[in-house]
Amino acid sequence: MGRQAAKAVIHHIRMRAGKQPFAASGKLSQMISPHRWMPVFRVALLGVAGRRNLTMKLPISVGLLLMMLDATATPCDGVGSALTGERSAELAPVIASQLHINEARIVGSLRYSGWYIIHAETPASDPPYLFFNGDPMRHRYVALWSGGAMVGEGSNIERWVLNNAKGIPTKLAACFAYQVTPK
Repeated sequence: MGRQAAKAVIHHIRMRAGKQPFAASGKLSQMISPHRWMPVFRVALLGVAGRRNLTMKLPISVGLLLMMLDATATPCDGVGSALTGERSAELAPVIASQLHINEARIVGSLRYSGWYIIHAETPASDPPYLFFNGDPMRHRYVALWSGGAMVGEGSNIERWVLNNAKGIPTKLAACFAYQVTPK
């Protein structure tokens, strides 16, 4: 019965995607809304449960589905992180000047809703993260974080960001905490 259920789910997914993989068809995001994935889930439930012991297998199936959906989502979804070599080269002397040092190398960037977090490497200290309300080329940083984080400190780091970079979007603070906290 399990094999038939899996085939039924795959068939159902292919029919919905127009016989293309979801990533290729651009329909993966459409499956996130409940009215899109519930029919697939129902088919899988019937196949897994075999119509007996449904009450026993339902929590397990729901738990597995939630884990699958959660596995792809991170607090950084929707946060920009692209950093070209050209942009990095433009930012390096500006960041070095703001830190009152001779040189800095830009190794990462997060941006969301007009806010930027720039990760730099410097010869003077642990690599700092600088928080900007606006383009770092025209604004001075409003907070600086440097050092390490331990497993489980994500909520403390997020709280620190919200307290020290006043007005930063919660989404960007959560993304930063996610990025610097070991998994």
